[in-house]
Amino acid sequence: MSVPNPATTDWVPMWSMGAGIGLSYKGAWVAGNYNEGDVVINNGVLYMAANATSTTPTGWSMGRAATPLVTSAQMTALVPFDGQEILLIVDATNGINWRFRYNSASASAYKWEFIGGPFWWTLVDTSEAPGSLSAWVELATVQRFQALRAGVYYVAYGCHVSRPATANAEHQIGVAVAAPTVARADYFSPDAVQRFVNIMAEETVTVATALDILKLQFRSFSAAGTYENRWMRVIPVRVS
Repeated sequence: MSVPNPATTDWVPMWSMGAGIGLSYKGAWVAGNYNEGDVVINNGVLYMAANATSTTPTGWSMGRAATPLVTSAQMTALVPFDGQEILLIVDATNGINWRFRYNSASASAYKWEFIGGPFWWTLVDTSEAPGSLSAWVELATVQRFQALRAGVYYVAYGCHVSRPATANAEHQIGVAVAAPTVARADYFSPDAVQRFVNIMAEETVTVATALDILKLQFRSFSAAGTYENRWMRVIPVRVS
């Protein structure tokens, strides 16, 4: 739309600016002197002079509404709309908040899509051994993440393994939710030589029920090795 010419335009719609202010439409702004109530257009924006001035009219910063910071219960109570964004409080003590945007067009049941925030993280340096062989177990210092929302999560984990001098020893690490653990990282050696190795893996895990727990678990065969510098980090992909 072109800027109306005040010489040929009879009426320009505006709302009342209050008594005592005489509005005078001047059309496109040009350098010069203006009085209170003078109205001009500059860069497609309509301005009214609040005082006598010769300055160039410029826009105001409108700012941005703060993204609401919510608990999981408050998130559940929302009636979301497409494109809505929220910050979910995950770990208030460590300042971990996850930002989600609602995608109503998603074919997934988990329509809140993760768009930013830090990993949840756990690290245990202590060297510990499983109390039994051939079974998936947590070590003495457990490493767990409780998923506040049902959904899909990206999980990465690893550790340093000290393997005893036993032939055919095997050591595994994996994550369990409700289903049994599946080994994602594995170290096997047929010889009887003590070795020190790092193993790690990453995967996406579906958490079917809110408040389910992701557990870092370990399994040894033939001889119990020790596991240290054990770490796990979790970040969501999409949630309910």
